[in-house]
Amino acid sequence: MNGYLIIILIIILILFLKWDVKEKKTEEDSQEKPKEELGKDTDLRMLQVYYNGGERVKKGKTIKTEEDEITFEVKGYDFEEKEVRLNPNKITWGKSCGCVKWEKEKGLINTAYCKNKGKQERNVWVKYTNGITFPWKIQFK
Repeated sequence: MNGYLIIILIIILILFLKWDVKEKKTEEDSQEKPKEELGKDTDLRMLQVYYNGGERVKKGKTIKTEEDEITFEVKGYDFEEKEVRLNPNKITWGKSCGCVKWEKEKGLINTAYCKNKGKQERNVWVKYTNGITFPWKIQFK
């Protein structure tokens, strides 16, 4: 009987030590990696789109490119024009022309493709789930 009791106590001790080690790792992980909070949807006042590594797209204006693709990045700003960290899952990229293809539907960075070149200006936009939209045009020359 005493043998069973000792075995049970050893098993309980081993489980307790493993649980304690996991708990310490979790605390250390949370301290090492501070999570940057997403901005609140109510703080978001405007979206701004950039291309070519930081050139600002003017709302409603046409971006001209001779390439088959062009990459854009969207950022959000509050009422004081401070950057608001956006949730990439709440961003939707849109287009009115079937020949323009977005690499993905959601995200902060996206690439537009078009094989039809010419003088045609393609209407595109990025929209946040709270309704704020940034429209512009692309001309694939």
